[in-house]
Amino acid sequence: MSDKPVDETQKIKDDDVKKHQMEKDISSERQIEESSESSKINNLGSSYEINKKIILDSDTELNLSIPSNLYIDKYEVNRSLESDSISLLNFLNNNNESEKEETVDDKIDQIKDLLENHNVLLIQGNTGCGKTTRIPRLLLSKYKKIVCTQPRRIAAISVAKKVAKDMNSEIGKLVGYSVRFENVSSENTRLKFVTDGIILKEILFDRNLKKYDCVIIDEAHERSLNIDILLGYLKRLLKIRKDLKIIIMSATIATEKFVNFFNCPCVTIKHKTFPLTNYFIKSYEPTNYFEETLKTVIKLYKTEPTGDVLVFLTGQDEIKDAYFTLLEHLDNDKCEILMVFSTMPPQDQELIFKKTNKRKIILSTNICETSITIENIRYVVDCGRVKMKKYSDSLGIEILDVVNISKAQANQRSGRAGRTQPGTVFRIFTRNEYKNMIENPIPEILSCNLNDAVLILKSLGITNLKTFDMIDKPTLESVNNSLEYLFITRAINVKGEITLFGKRISNIPLDANLSISLLASIQFGCFEEVSTIVSMLSVDQIFMDITSTNFLYKKYIERRESLKNNYSDFVMLLDIYQGWEKTLFDKKYLKHNFLSTRNMWQAKRIREQLKRQFNIKNSSNRENILLAFCAGFYPNTAKLVEGSYKTIFNETNCYVHFTSCIYKKYSKYILYYSITKTKKEYLRYCNEITSEMLCSVLKRTIELEGTGKKGALKSFKKNKKI
Repeated sequence: MSDKPVDETQKIKDDDVKKHQMEKDISSERQIEESSESSKINNLGSSYEINKKIILDSDTELNLSIPSNLYIDKYEVNRSLESDSISLLNFLNNNNESEKEETVDDKIDQIKDLLENHNVLLIQGNTGCGKTTRIPRLLLSKYKKIVCTQPRRIAAISVAKKVAKDMNSEIGKLVGYSVRFENVSSENTRLKFVTDGIILKEILFDRNLKKYDCVIIDEAHERSLNIDILLGYLKRLLKIRKDLKIIIMSATIATEKFVNFFNCPCVTIKHKTFPLTNYFIKSYEPTNYFEETLKTVIKLYKTEPTGDVLVFLTGQDEIKDAYFTLLEHLDNDKCEILMVFSTMPPQDQELIFKKTNKRKIILSTNICETSITIENIRYVVDCGRVKMKKYSDSLGIEILDVVNISKAQANQRSGRAGRTQPGTVFRIFTRNEYKNMIENPIPEILSCNLNDAVLILKSLGITNLKTFDMIDKPTLESVNNSLEYLFITRAINVKGEITLFGKRISNIPLDANLSISLLASIQFGCFEEVSTIVSMLSVDQIFMDITSTNFLYKKYIERRESLKNNYSDFVMLLDIYQGWEKTLFDKKYLKHNFLSTRNMWQAKRIREQLKRQFNIKNSSNRENILLAFCAGFYPNTAKLVEGSYKTIFNETNCYVHFTSCIYKKYSKYILYYSITKTKKEYLRYCNEITSEMLCSVLKRTIELEGTGKKGALKSFKKNKKI
C-alpha cells in the first residue's frame, strides 16, 4: 500500500534521464529542509531525546527515549495557484447552465478535450450516471493503459466483470481486476480495476506509475485513508510525470476541496432518477434505532407486497442479528434475505447481484452506499448510523464506534432507490436530526490510527511529512504517535527514514501490527504458528452464527467452550486450524465445531500465500508465539487494576469480551487484538502475557536494530518500591 524512492542503482532509460534528475532535485530539497529543521530543534536547546516512563508494576519500569527531531511541530505547505491557473468558477458555472438530463456519452467529448489541456479533471455525477462503467471504457480509445481505483474489493470485482461483459471480453484479458490476495489480470490488460490499497502497493515497485497513462480515482468523496494519501502522492507525481492524466470521480456535489487542491476543471453529469419519497420517523428513542429499523422492515414487507428492499445497518453483528430475526418473521418462500459486508467472501457478496424470482431483502453496511449498483431496489430503510474507526490522540487508541451519518451519506443511501422505478426511503431518524447532521463524512485520515498511513508515506519516499500536501491534514499529535510506534518497532530510524525492516513490513499485504508480528515470528522461530494465527485474524469471524432460539444453540456453546484454552485466544485460533489440518481439511470437522466453511477456507488461502511469499520451513516454536505478537501489538496491552483492566500506555478503562478464553480469568497482564465500543470498551481476542515478555521483546527489537545511544529503548529497571 505504499511507494518508495527510486533506488540509485535502478536502470533508467535515456529518455527518462531528465525526469530522474528532477527526482534527485526534489529529494535534495527535502533533505535540505529536514537538515534545517533538525538544526532548529538542536539550536533551541531542547533535549535530543524525549524520555517516556511506563510503570508496569511496583518494581518494573519501562523507560523509552524518542529522538526529538523525529516529531513534527507544524506543516509547511504553500498551496498557491500555478501561473497557468484557470477560472474554476467558470467551469463550474458553465456546467450548471443546462437542466436537461445528460449521460456520460453526452459528455465524453468534453472530457477528452479538457484532458488535452489539463492533467487533472474532476467528474461529478450522481449514482447511476455511468461514471464507473462507461468513462474508463470510452477513454480506452485515447489511452493505452488505464487503472481505475475502487474503495472496496466487491466494487472492483463487480465493476470489472460488468465492463468486461459489456466489451465482450473475457475477464482478465482486456479488462481485469486486482484486489488483496487475488489478481485477475495479464500483461495484455488495458483497463484494470483495483482497490486503492493495491495501487499504493504497485507504487512501491513503480514509483512513477510508468505503466499507466491515465489514473482514475473513483468514489473519491468517500475520503478513505488510502484515497487521501493517493491524491496527495499523485499531485506530487505530476511534477515528474507531465504526461500523466488523473481523473477524480465523485458522486456528491461537494467538489470544492478537490477542485481547489488540484486547481482543476470540473465536469458535472446531470443524471435524473425516478421520484423519491423520504419518510422520517416521527419520534423514537435513539438508542433503539436497531429495533425500530427491524420493525420498519417487517411492516414494510407485510404492507407493500412487491419491491426489493435495501436495509442499511452499522456492521456485521447487527446484520447477522437482523438476518435471524427476519427469518422468523418473514415468509422465506416468498423472499430471500441476503447479507453484505466488507469481510464476507467475494462469492457470498456477489449473491446480491443474482436474479431471483423471490423478493430480496438486502442487509448491508455502508458498502452499498456507493461503489456498487443493485438493480430493482424500490425501498431503502436507513438506520442513520455507521460504524467508524475513531482514534483518540490523547489516549493513543483506536475504537470502533457507532456514529450518526452525514447528510451526504443519507442522500447517497436514499439514491439507492429510484434507479429503475419510483422509490421510497424510510429514515430511522427525525427530520430535526437530519437538519443537525454534518454536511459530509469526516475524512478517515482525521479519525483513525495513522500507523499504516505514516508507514505508507515513508515507503512512498515521503521522508518529510511537513511538506507533503494533503486535502486535509491529520493532527500533529496523531502523526507523532505513529512516528513513535514505527520508531520503537524499528520501521523507521532516528532520522525518520524507512528502514529495511520497514520496507519489508510495507511489502506484506497486512496491517502494520500484523506484519511486524509476522516478521518477528521469524526471529523467534514460530513463523508456522504466527502465520496461521494472522491468517485466521484476517478473515471474518470463524464461527457460524447460531442464535439462542436455534435448537442447536446449546450444542454450539458447548463446542465453542471445548475449543478454548485458559490463556490465549490467538492460540485457540491456532489449535482450531491445526485440528482441521489433521483431518486433511475435512468438512465434517468444520460442521462438528460450528465453523464457517467459507471463512476457514479463506484463512487457508491467505496462509498459503504468506507461506509462498516468505518460503520459510521448519519454523515451529509454540512457546514464542505471544512474544512475536508483543512485537507488533505492544501498544495493545492492558494490566489488571483493582479488578478491572487499564491499557498500559494510556490507562484507558476496558473490559475483556465475554467470548474470550480469558474472560473472568483476571490475568495480571493481557495483550489484545482490538477494542470495540458499545456501552463499554471491550477487548477482543485477548491473551495472557507477562511484563517480562513485553520488556524483553521491546529490548530485543531495539538491540536488533542496533541504534545505540539514540535507540528507542533507554533502559529497563527493576526498582524497589520507595
